[in-house]
Amino acid sequence: MANTTDTQDIATVAGLDITGPLFQIPATSADQMYALCQPMAVSRLTTGSITGTGVFDQLMAAIKVQLRAEYDANRITGGEYTKAYIELTSAALQTASQFALGADQAFWTAQTAQIQAVTGRIAMENARFAYQNTLPAQFAMVVEQGNAQRAQTSDTRLDGTPLAGVLGSQEALYKQQVISYQRDAEVKAAKIFTDAWITQKTIDNGLLPPMGYTNDSVNEVLTVIMARNFSTPTAPVVPVA
Repeated sequence: MANTTDTQDIATVAGLDITGPLFQIPATSADQMYALCQPMAVSRLTTGSITGTGVFDQLMAAIKVQLRAEYDANRITGGEYTKAYIELTSAALQTASQFALGADQAFWTAQTAQIQAVTGRIAMENARFAYQNTLPAQFAMVVEQGNAQRAQTSDTRLDGTPLAGVLGSQEALYKQQVISYQRDAEVKAAKIFTDAWITQKTIDNGLLPPMGYTNDSVNEVLTVIMARNFSTPTAPVVPVA
Protein backbone atom coordinates (compact mmCIF):
# COMPACT_ATOMS: atom_id res chain seq x y z
CA MET A 1 0.00 0.00 0.00
CA ALA A 2 1.41 3.37 -1.00
CA ASN A 3 2.15 5.79 1.81
CA THR A 4 1.18 9.46 1.92
CA THR A 5 4.51 10.60 0.50
CA ASP A 6 4.19 8.28 -2.51
CA THR A 7 0.66 9.56 -3.17
CA GLN A 8 1.83 13.16 -3.00
CA ASP A 9 4.70 12.43 -5.40
CA ILE A 10 2.30 10.87 -7.90
CA ALA A 11 -0.12 13.81 -7.58
CA THR A 12 2.68 16.32 -8.14
CA VAL A 13 4.14 16.32 -11.66
CA ALA A 14 6.87 18.77 -12.66
CA GLY A 15 5.97 21.09 -9.78
CA LEU A 16 2.25 20.99 -10.60
CA ASP A 17 -0.04 19.93 -7.75
CA ILE A 18 -3.03 18.27 -9.40
CA THR A 19 -4.72 17.97 -6.01
CA GLY A 20 -5.00 21.76 -5.81
CA PRO A 21 -8.34 23.59 -5.94
CA LEU A 22 -7.96 24.47 -9.64
CA PHE A 23 -8.20 20.76 -10.52
CA GLN A 24 -11.06 19.79 -8.23
CA ILE A 25 -14.69 19.42 -9.26
CA PRO A 26 -16.53 21.76 -6.86
CA ALA A 27 -18.40 19.01 -5.05
CA THR A 28 -17.74 16.31 -2.48
CA SER A 29 -19.07 12.77 -2.38
CA ALA A 30 -21.90 14.02 -0.15
CA ASP A 31 -22.92 16.68 -2.67
CA GLN A 32 -26.21 16.57 -4.56
CA MET A 33 -24.21 15.92 -7.72
CA TYR A 34 -23.58 12.34 -6.55
CA ALA A 35 -27.01 11.78 -5.03
CA LEU A 36 -29.61 9.48 -6.56
CA CYS A 37 -31.60 11.35 -9.21
CA GLN A 38 -35.23 11.78 -8.15
CA PRO A 39 -38.14 11.79 -10.64
CA MET A 40 -40.19 14.94 -11.06
CA ALA A 41 -42.92 15.19 -8.36
CA VAL A 42 -45.93 17.49 -8.10
CA SER A 43 -44.80 18.48 -4.61
CA ARG A 44 -41.95 20.39 -6.21
CA LEU A 45 -44.55 22.60 -7.90
CA THR A 46 -47.11 22.74 -5.05
CA THR A 47 -47.94 20.89 -1.86
CA GLY A 48 -51.61 21.87 -2.18
CA SER A 49 -51.61 24.32 0.70
CA ILE A 50 -51.71 28.11 1.04
CA THR A 51 -48.66 27.80 3.27
CA GLY A 52 -47.09 25.09 1.09
CA THR A 53 -43.44 24.79 0.18
CA GLY A 54 -43.75 24.26 -3.57
CA VAL A 55 -42.51 26.79 -6.09
CA PHE A 56 -46.07 27.89 -6.96
CA ASP A 57 -47.05 28.12 -3.30
CA GLN A 58 -44.16 30.44 -2.50
CA LEU A 59 -44.77 32.63 -5.55
CA MET A 60 -48.45 33.04 -4.63
CA ALA A 61 -47.54 33.91 -1.04
CA ALA A 62 -45.27 36.67 -2.33
CA ILE A 63 -47.96 37.93 -4.75
CA LYS A 64 -50.55 38.12 -1.97
CA VAL A 65 -48.22 40.15 0.20
CA GLN A 66 -47.56 42.62 -2.60
CA LEU A 67 -51.22 42.96 -3.60
CA ARG A 68 -52.34 43.33 0.02
CA ALA A 69 -49.85 46.12 0.54
CA GLU A 70 -51.13 47.96 -2.53
CA TYR A 71 -54.78 47.48 -1.47
CA ASP A 72 -54.18 48.64 2.10
CA ALA A 73 -52.45 51.75 0.73
CA ASN A 74 -55.56 52.47 -1.37
CA ARG A 75 -53.55 52.38 -4.57
CA ILE A 76 -55.87 49.69 -6.04
CA THR A 77 -59.55 48.96 -5.61
CA GLY A 78 -61.20 45.67 -4.77
CA GLY A 79 -62.03 45.04 -8.40
CA GLU A 80 -58.50 45.80 -9.50
CA TYR A 81 -57.21 43.54 -6.73
CA THR A 82 -59.32 40.65 -8.04
CA LYS A 83 -58.30 41.18 -11.66
CA ALA A 84 -54.59 41.45 -10.79
CA TYR A 85 -54.82 38.39 -8.54
CA ILE A 86 -56.29 36.24 -11.34
CA GLU A 87 -53.70 37.38 -13.90
CA LEU A 88 -50.79 36.97 -11.51
CA THR A 89 -51.99 33.53 -10.45
CA SER A 90 -51.93 32.36 -14.06
CA ALA A 91 -48.47 33.86 -14.57
CA ALA A 92 -47.20 32.37 -11.31
CA LEU A 93 -48.42 28.90 -12.27
CA GLN A 94 -46.69 29.10 -15.66
CA THR A 95 -43.48 30.45 -14.14
CA ALA A 96 -43.47 27.86 -11.36
CA SER A 97 -44.00 25.02 -13.85
CA GLN A 98 -41.11 26.19 -16.03
CA PHE A 99 -38.89 26.64 -12.98
CA ALA A 100 -39.68 23.20 -11.58
CA LEU A 101 -39.16 21.48 -14.92
CA GLY A 102 -35.95 23.38 -15.74
CA ALA A 103 -34.33 23.25 -12.32
CA ASP A 104 -32.70 19.85 -12.87
CA GLN A 105 -31.52 20.79 -16.34
CA ALA A 106 -30.00 24.03 -15.07
CA PHE A 107 -28.29 22.20 -12.22
CA TRP A 108 -26.71 19.57 -14.45
CA THR A 109 -25.76 22.13 -17.09
CA ALA A 110 -23.87 24.06 -14.42
CA GLN A 111 -22.20 20.88 -13.13
CA THR A 112 -21.19 19.90 -16.67
CA ALA A 113 -19.69 23.33 -17.30
CA GLN A 114 -17.64 23.06 -14.10
CA ILE A 115 -16.40 19.58 -15.02
CA GLN A 116 -15.49 20.76 -18.51
CA ALA A 117 -13.56 23.67 -17.01
CA VAL A 118 -11.53 21.28 -14.81
CA THR A 119 -11.01 18.91 -17.74
CA GLY A 120 -9.83 21.79 -19.92
CA ARG A 121 -7.44 22.92 -17.20
CA ILE A 122 -5.96 19.42 -16.97
CA ALA A 123 -5.62 19.20 -20.77
CA MET A 124 -3.87 22.58 -20.83
CA GLU A 125 -1.43 21.53 -18.08
CA ASN A 126 -0.79 18.21 -19.87
CA ALA A 127 0.06 20.15 -23.02
CA ARG A 128 2.37 22.45 -21.05
CA PHE A 129 4.10 19.47 -19.43
CA ALA A 130 4.52 17.80 -22.83
CA TYR A 131 5.97 21.00 -24.30
CA GLN A 132 8.44 21.42 -21.45
CA ASN A 133 9.43 17.78 -20.90
CA THR A 134 8.14 15.21 -23.39
CA LEU A 135 8.83 17.13 -26.61
CA PRO A 136 12.48 17.93 -25.75
CA ALA A 137 13.06 14.27 -24.89
CA GLN A 138 11.45 13.17 -28.16
CA PHE A 139 13.53 15.70 -30.09
CA ALA A 140 16.72 14.40 -28.44
CA MET A 141 15.71 10.86 -29.41
CA VAL A 142 15.15 11.91 -33.02
CA VAL A 143 18.57 13.58 -33.06
CA GLU A 144 20.22 10.40 -31.78
CA GLN A 145 18.39 8.35 -34.40
CA GLY A 146 19.68 10.79 -37.01
CA ASN A 147 23.21 10.38 -35.64
CA ALA A 148 22.81 6.59 -35.86
CA GLN A 149 21.86 6.87 -39.53
CA ARG A 150 24.62 9.40 -40.20
CA ALA A 151 27.18 7.07 -38.61
CA GLN A 152 26.73 4.69 -41.53
CA THR A 153 28.30 7.21 -43.90
CA SER A 154 30.12 9.71 -41.69
CA ASP A 155 32.68 9.79 -38.88
CA THR A 156 30.98 12.67 -37.04
CA ARG A 157 27.64 13.44 -35.44
CA LEU A 158 25.14 15.98 -36.79
CA ASP A 159 26.78 18.69 -34.67
CA GLY A 160 30.23 17.90 -36.07
CA THR A 161 31.62 16.18 -32.97
CA PRO A 162 33.28 12.75 -33.28
CA LEU A 163 31.16 9.66 -32.79
CA ALA A 164 31.28 8.18 -29.29
CA GLY A 165 29.76 5.34 -27.31
CA VAL A 166 28.71 2.17 -29.11
CA LEU A 167 28.59 3.87 -32.51
CA GLY A 168 32.12 5.19 -32.05
CA SER A 169 33.35 1.77 -30.99
CA GLN A 170 31.67 0.12 -33.96
CA GLU A 171 33.22 2.65 -36.31
CA ALA A 172 36.69 2.00 -34.84
CA LEU A 173 36.11 -1.76 -35.12
CA TYR A 174 35.09 -1.48 -38.79
CA LYS A 175 38.17 0.60 -39.57
CA GLN A 176 40.40 -1.91 -37.79
CA GLN A 177 38.81 -4.77 -39.73
CA VAL A 178 39.58 -2.98 -43.01
CA ILE A 179 43.20 -2.53 -41.94
CA SER A 180 43.40 -6.20 -40.87
CA TYR A 181 42.11 -7.34 -44.25
CA GLN A 182 44.68 -5.15 -45.98
CA ARG A 183 47.52 -6.52 -43.85
CA ASP A 184 46.36 -10.08 -44.37
CA ALA A 185 46.32 -9.53 -48.13
CA GLU A 186 49.85 -8.11 -47.99
CA VAL A 187 51.15 -11.11 -46.00
CA LYS A 188 49.48 -13.57 -48.35
CA ALA A 189 50.92 -11.79 -51.37
CA ALA A 190 54.43 -11.87 -49.81
CA LYS A 191 54.01 -15.58 -49.07
CA ILE A 192 53.22 -16.28 -52.71
CA PHE A 193 56.47 -14.67 -53.86
CA THR A 194 58.39 -16.32 -51.01
CA ASP A 195 57.11 -19.76 -51.88
CA ALA A 196 57.98 -19.17 -55.52
CA TRP A 197 61.56 -18.17 -54.60
CA ILE A 198 61.94 -21.22 -52.29
CA THR A 199 60.86 -23.48 -55.14
CA GLN A 200 63.40 -21.87 -57.47
CA LYS A 201 66.08 -22.16 -54.76
CA THR A 202 65.54 -25.91 -54.45
CA ILE A 203 66.14 -26.21 -58.19
CA ASP A 204 69.09 -23.82 -58.38
CA ASN A 205 71.11 -23.76 -55.17
CA GLY A 206 73.16 -20.85 -56.47
CA LEU A 207 70.17 -18.57 -56.80
CA LEU A 208 70.70 -15.37 -54.86
CA PRO A 209 67.96 -14.13 -52.50
CA PRO A 210 65.87 -11.07 -53.47
CA MET A 211 66.91 -7.63 -52.22
CA GLY A 212 63.96 -7.71 -49.84
CA TYR A 213 65.57 -10.65 -47.97
CA THR A 214 68.52 -8.70 -46.70
CA ASN A 215 68.95 -8.42 -42.93
CA ASP A 216 68.05 -4.74 -43.00
CA SER A 217 64.83 -5.39 -44.90
CA VAL A 218 63.83 -8.28 -42.64
CA ASN A 219 64.57 -6.21 -39.53
CA GLU A 220 62.42 -3.35 -40.84
CA VAL A 221 59.49 -5.67 -41.48
CA LEU A 222 59.79 -7.33 -38.05
CA THR A 223 60.00 -3.95 -36.35
CA VAL A 224 56.79 -2.81 -37.99
CA ILE A 225 54.98 -6.07 -37.11
CA MET A 226 56.06 -5.88 -33.48
CA ALA A 227 55.06 -2.23 -33.22
CA ARG A 228 51.58 -2.91 -34.59
CA ASN A 229 50.85 -6.09 -32.67
CA PHE A 230 52.86 -6.15 -29.47
CA SER A 231 53.37 -2.50 -28.49
CA THR A 232 51.59 -0.98 -25.48
CA PRO A 233 48.74 1.51 -26.13
CA THR A 234 51.08 4.39 -25.35
CA ALA A 235 53.92 3.17 -27.58
CA PRO A 236 54.28 4.94 -30.93
CA VAL A 237 53.26 2.98 -34.01
CA VAL A 238 55.89 2.79 -36.74
CA PRO A 239 54.42 4.28 -39.92
CA VAL A 240 54.39 2.20 -43.09
CA ALA A 241 55.07 3.70 -46.44
